Amino acid sequence: MSAHSSGETSRPESDKSRVLEFACIRCGASYPADVSIDSKGCARCQETAPANLRPVYSDPNPHPLESATTSRSLWRFAPMLPCTEAEAV
Repeated sequence: MSAHSSGETSRPESDKSRVLEFACIRCGASYPADVSIDSKGCARCQETAPANLRPVYSDPNPHPLESATTSRSLWRFAPMLPCTEAEAV
């Protein structure tokens, strides 16, 4: 599948290495990990209704959470987030 040409955004480098591919949440279509994603989502579902693409990670749970040693903030999920704390807005 080809990338959309307008409104494309890039994912942070930290995320790209863990993403194997992207999959449509509606129809299941697969897209390569290097595809640029825009607000239109899945190209197959575009004419019916927009559908988001979800990342398929190489290791969906790279670091199990240890509740006794982790903070209670969002960053306790850092290994599973698509950006680093430094890249966050």
